[in-house]
Amino acid sequence: MQIEAAAAIDQLSNKEISYDEYCKKVLMNKYVLSHISRHVITEFKGMSIKEVLTCLEPDTKEGIKQSEKINGMNTEDITGKGGLVRYDVLCGLGLPNHEGKVDMFMNIEAQGKDNMGYPLLKRSIYYGSRLLVRQKNTPNGFQKTNYEDLKKVYSIWICMKHSKKKSGVMNRYSLHEEHLGTAYAFPKRHYDLMNIIMIYPPKEVEDIHDGTFMTLLYILFTSGMDSTRKKEILTKSYGIPMTKELGKELEDMCNLSQYIKEEGILQGRKEGRKQGRRQGRREGRKEGLVEGRKEGIEKGRKEGILVGVKKGKADEKMDIAKKMKAEGFDNALIEKLTGILLH
Repeated sequence: MQIEAAAAIDQLSNKEISYDEYCKKVLMNKYVLSHISRHVITEFKGMSIKEVLTCLEPDTKEGIKQSEKINGMNTEDITGKGGLVRYDVLCGLGLPNHEGKVDMFMNIEAQGKDNMGYPLLKRSIYYGSRLLVRQKNTPNGFQKTNYEDLKKVYSIWICMKHSKKKSGVMNRYSLHEEHLGTAYAFPKRHYDLMNIIMIYPPKEVEDIHDGTFMTLLYILFTSGMDSTRKKEILTKSYGIPMTKELGKELEDMCNLSQYIKEEGILQGRKEGRKQGRRQGRREGRKEGLVEGRKEGIEKGRKEGILVGVKKGKADEKMDIAKKMKAEGFDNALIEKLTGILLH
C-alpha cells in the first residue's frame, strides 16, 4: 500500500502532492461539482444535475465544455495589498437561461484539517472578500466605477478532518438587510454578494445508499472505504460517470488516505512508546522516593535504637564509676572494671 501511494505521488510531477490536492482534482469533476453546487448555490435550488451542468463555466468554448473537468480560472490572486492568495478551485457560474454569460464566481477549498491555529471561518470570509476585490479592473470583472457589474461570490470550504461534534455540519454565512430606522427594502441583488459555506462531512452515516448530499461527501472524503466500492456507489446512487480519469483519481486518493492512516498509526505507536517511557520514569522516580523514604526511616529507627542502647550503657558505667570513686576505690581499679578513664 505504501509503495502504491508513493508511486501515485511520483506520477504527479516533482511537486509535493498532499491528500488535499487529490481532493481538489476530484472536486474539479463536473458531476461532483454539480452535486455540490445544487445544494449550496441558492440560485440552483431545485435544479437537476443536468441543468446545473449547463451553468458551469458558461463562457467556455464548446470543445472544452464537453470535458469531464472544469477548465477553471486563474487561482492566483495578487490584487490589493493583502499578499498572494491561491484558491483550490475557482470557476464562473451562469444562471439558467443566461447562456454564455458568467453571473457568479464559485471557489471551493479542500481543507485537510479544521484546527489550523486560527479560526478557519475568518480565513474563509477573507477569501470571499478577496474574490469581490479581484473583480475590479480585470478582464473578467468590471472597469473603473461600474460597481453595478460586481458579481456574487460563493466560497465553499469542505473540511475532511474535524472533531466529532462538527460531523455533518453545513453552515451558511451571508449578507442580510436590517432595518434600524424607517423601513426601506433595497433590491437584494445589490447586497447579496457573498456567501460562505462551511461543510464538515459526516464521519458515519446510517445508510450508505441513501443518495443524500451528506452521504456523497462521506463517501468521497471521510468514509475510508476502498476505491472499488466508492466508484460503484457513486455511479449507482449519484449518477456520476466513472471515467478512467476520475476512477484513477479516486484510487490515488484512497491509496494515499490509507498510507496516511498507516503512517499515523506507526507515528502514534512511536509517540506512545516515548510517552510511556517518560511516564514510566516519572512514576519510577516517585515510587523510588517513597520506597527510599520508607527504607531510610526504618534504617534510622534501627540505628537510633543501637545508639540509644550504647549511650544507655555508657551512662550506666559512668554512674558506677562515680559511686566507686565516692566509696574510695583506687582510680586504676575503677578504670579497669568500668572502662571509664578518670584522668
